[in-house]
Amino acid sequence: MSDAYGLRTMSSQSGGFGPLRYHCGTVWPHDTAIAILARAAHPQAAARLIEGILDAAPAFDYRLPELWSGDARADTPAPAPVPTRPPVGHKPGRRHPPSPS
Repeated sequence: MSDAYGLRTMSSQSGGFGPLRYHCGTVWPHDTAIAILARAAHPQAAARLIEGILDAAPAFDYRLPELWSGDARADTPAPAPVPTRPPVGHKPGRRHPPSPS
């Protein structure tokens, strides 16, 4: 499940896998980070997960989205088909008004 740019929500070998399906193959960086912390006793596996997130960052101009495609590392990670990146200038804890229509 970690041959993508981080830890996938589902193995690419599982039925129903789709690299852009919300809980069926996308990569969630916060889940990857939790797995890294949980695997502290396994530094090589943790290093692979960290490298996946860092290697994905340029594809998103270093503004990591909430999730991205769980495609194999041979491909460029694709953003999910929903807006998941924080707006430019976002400050944690500050609410932004809705975008004008």
